[in-house]
This record gives sequence, structure tokens and C-alpha cells, in this order.
Amino acid sequence: MPRAHTFELTTDTSHFTPLQLQPRNLLSTGFNALSQWLRANWVSFPDLISKHRFSVVILGTSVEWRAPLKFFDGPTLTLTSTLKIQRNGTRAQLDTEVKGATGVAARVGILLCPVEVVELEGLSATPTRVPERLASLLQLDELELDVTPRRVVPDVRAALEKSGKMIGEHKSSFTVHRHHCEVADQWAFFEVAGLVGASREAMALEGVAKQPALQAALGTPLQRFDMELSRPYYWFQPGTVASTAWVLDGRLVVVHRLLSPVPGGEEHGVAVERF
Repeated sequence: MPRAHTFELTTDTSHFTPLQLQPRNLLSTGFNALSQWLRANWVSFPDLISKHRFSVVILGTSVEWRAPLKFFDGPTLTLTSTLKIQRNGTRAQLDTEVKGATGVAARVGILLCPVEVVELEGLSATPTRVPERLASLLQLDELELDVTPRRVVPDVRAALEKSGKMIGEHKSSFTVHRHHCEVADQWAFFEVAGLVGASREAMALEGVAKQPALQAALGTPLQRFDMELSRPYYWFQPGTVASTAWVLDGRLVVVHRLLSPVPGGEEHGVAVERF
């Protein structure tokens, strides 16, 4: 059985919105669960980078809210995480179950790409496979080398193009400052939830009078948040969130493209919110 690491988190008001567990905080806490699992079962994150010249970068995330949970339901969350190496050692999947007083409140998935750290100061890295010296420290059932992770975002976008109805669009500009960044002075992936949420809310405020279905973008709990990332943003880099709202099978779905006017392709990633 794959090793699971469990820890308890005492909550505060910033872990929640009035509607549910906050998306950005769930992603941030889910990422901390990776560090906790590494330290308990493999190699601590700092040693993994500095001593083994090995790290991971975020390729995608998913959050599924399973049951209502609000701030006053209880003082703690219990998080249980597992890590599995997939796709011939070129991917890793972290899955975290979040339990509160009402039961399983959410599940957080983070898809990781193993990288070799070629320069420590700036943490420059190139994609790689998990090296044998590190793979040998894992259990056999943590090595799913023949499993390829499923991509959710392209399937949702294809369904929207085929059967959905677009009801709104909006663009929001931002600049990556240090409070958006992690140690390598590039954006921390969990900040995307806040950036796209702000764009969605602005779109709803502008368009709800003409499209009442946009009300769900403000007053309905999220059911799923899925994201694929292809390129980082760096400190002081400008960006744009291009958002489109759709109705599919009676549900609101919002697609956010993360863009910037730089050589090599403007799209940094895509996030999908489903209500």
C-alpha cells in the first residue's frame, strides 16, 4: 500500500470564503502536503534540491469539493497525502484528501514534472526522469511507471466548444510581484486561483444584468477547479487573464487563458472553474 502522510491543520478565517474552503488556500496547503510527504517518506525538499540536484515543477492541478464545509463547522482540517511516480518516471502525482468535521470536504491533485537542477542559485532546471538512486527509496506500489495521467482541461474545453453556450468574456491584466512568487522568483502556481477568480468576478459584475446566469460566478460554490500550466511567469512580468463564461448542461463553466506577449507562444496555462 502506498505510504500516506497525515497531518492536522488548525484553521483560521483565511482558509475559507463565505461559501467554502478557499481555492487558493487549498492549493497552497496541498503543496505544503508535498513537502510534508517528502520529509516523512523520501528526502526533504531542501535536501532533494541542494544535495540531489533534483526537484519538481507543477504541470497541473485539480480541486474537487466533495461536501460543504465552513469555518464554524470545526477548528481543524486533517490532510492525508500519497505520492506516485508515473509515465516512466517523467511524472509524479500527489493526491491529498482534506477532511473536516463534516467528512471529506475536498480532494486536491497536483501533477508534477521531475527536473534536474542544473544551477542552484537561480534554480535553473531541465525535465528528467526520477533517477534510480531516488527511485530505489520508494515502494514498488509508489512506482506506477506505465500509468499516464489523464488530462481534464482539454476534454472540458472540447465539450464546451461542441455543446456549450458562451455567455460572457473579460480580460484582466496583472503583474507578477514578489508576493506572487516562490523561492526561484517565478510565480507560485497557487496564486493562479486568485488571479482567475478576480477576473471571473469582474466579468460577472459587468455582465450579470444581461446574463443572469453569471450570478453563479459570485454566489455559488465551486465544484471543480482544474488547471494545466505550460510556462512560468517571472518577477515583474506582466500577464493577462482572458476569461470566457459558458453554460453547459445547465451549469456555469468559466475558462481562463493565462497569457503574455513574449516570444515562444503567449499561453502560459489554462484554468477551468466549474460550478
